[in-house]
Amino acid sequence: MEEFRKDVIQEILYTQLIAIKNLNEALKKDEFTMPDSVVHARRQLAHYFLNNGRKPLLGLNEWVTAMLQPVKTWLPEAEDFINLEAPLWENNGWSRDSEYFLQAYGRPEDYQELTVLKVLEYCRKNNDQEGYVLFRSFLSDPEWAVVSEEELNQMAASFSDEFLKQQIRACYEPFAEWEQARKCPYCGWSLLKKSGLWHCGHANVCFDLEGSNKWSLQTAEPFPFGKDTRVYRLRPGIHRYTLIPGIPEKRIAENLSKIHRVERYPEQDRFDLAVYLDNRNIYLDVKCFRSPDHLATYIERLGPERLEEFRTHAWFVIPREYASKGYINRVRNRIELQVNVCEEDQLYQLLKEGVVS
Repeated sequence: MEEFRKDVIQEILYTQLIAIKNLNEALKKDEFTMPDSVVHARRQLAHYFLNNGRKPLLGLNEWVTAMLQPVKTWLPEAEDFINLEAPLWENNGWSRDSEYFLQAYGRPEDYQELTVLKVLEYCRKNNDQEGYVLFRSFLSDPEWAVVSEEELNQMAASFSDEFLKQQIRACYEPFAEWEQARKCPYCGWSLLKKSGLWHCGHANVCFDLEGSNKWSLQTAEPFPFGKDTRVYRLRPGIHRYTLIPGIPEKRIAENLSKIHRVERYPEQDRFDLAVYLDNRNIYLDVKCFRSPDHLATYIERLGPERLEEFRTHAWFVIPREYASKGYINRVRNRIELQVNVCEEDQLYQLLKEGVVS
């Protein structure tokens, strides 16, 4: 597919995803106003169809119906960007494949919770590295994914800054249904039953990780809280975009800290990890992309100044639960610029051998 047409398809997918989310939010309000993004997305798609000799989707209902159908039924040329068997929207939210697409092609503000972005901005402005590391450490630990009210109070009390106390509380929502739920064996969040099976979040993201681990969502244990306990869980967006990628970050940091001095989220999240070696420092960005093509796209979209760091003192690291056979080769075959990229277990070996020391 020629590059110009690829850009068009990518932009179409992106605008449809933003529009369907905005429509869903608008429908929840007492007074409905059609979002401008929906008008723009439908017009863009109709224009593309007309230019390619296809009948445009007529009316809002037909457009929404398409968003609920597999992408292959209305945009089969998007195969380079998304799983064609998946819809853009399912179970009252973006599909799992839509989320993967947005992480590669979108902006953090499109999908990350504003609370996390606000804390990042605040800590950068106030140069509060310690507060930011503590905040993110709570949000990337499965043990704090679902908590009692007492535990939430303990978390808040660990911050001396009042703003950070408020924001850690804002990351959680009441979870009255905890007795009917199960604890996810991977991320610690709440599993709820759909069609007779336990699901982790509306996109069931942890289901993708079962094959690389010795656990199953279907054998998960109940939460251990007492009968009258008031329980809270991480808000869904924080679960999906902060906790899930934070789990391998935490594991890699703990493994490396057995031998090296490691700092999490150095310079208020410029990188995920800093590893202080005898004669130099290296920096790691842990990337949880299921598709090597999505990671390659993410890398290609970085600016030249940022990419230069990944040719010298920084590395992209693929956690073992995401690193399928041939993953790294597919990334390297896709990108023209040479950058440092390796799988988690390869990183440990390279450090042991002194290759990156």
